Amino acid sequence: MDIKKVKVGQKVSVTSDALEGFTFHGVVTNISPESTYTNGVPEYPVTVRIDDFGELYPGMNVTGEIIINEVKDVMTVPNGALIRGDVVYVKDPAVKEVVDHVPVGFKEVKVETGFTDGKYTEIVNGLTGEEELFVLGNQIPVQTEIQTQNNQDGQTSIENQEDGTASRP
Repeated sequence: MDIKKVKVGQKVSVTSDALEGFTFHGVVTNISPESTYTNGVPEYPVTVRIDDFGELYPGMNVTGEIIINEVKDVMTVPNGALIRGDVVYVKDPAVKEVVDHVPVGFKEVKVETGFTDGKYTEIVNGLTGEEELFVLGNQIPVQTEIQTQNNQDGQTSIENQEDGTASRP
């Protein structure tokens, strides 16, 4: 996260592995102007006030998510749908060829994007919300020969014959 975007008064969602299923809400009250370094990465201590800390106790490990921007009632798509930043692929049975490793039956559509949370991105313009999109995931590249193998522990792996990489389910 870019520390320049963090401001006093921003909302924070706090979770703890010890209290699964609970989210606590806080507010940024202080941002240290001096950084510390961990493995060469600068870290800026941020103080968060939690008014209703319920079962949280001093010394518990927590994770905080600072809410930089909030938008409501907007269209979002998974980041895997954005192939080249501002391009998505929309289902269109008329398309009969593979483009950018996207399966047959999807056409390129340029979109205007807004805010992102790292997992989903707001679509400001270019889609109606009724489209079916291609989303990158754990697909095997198109036109790739594959071979399945049973490992010593009995699990199956898939090896991509083009570059030799393997993945385990």
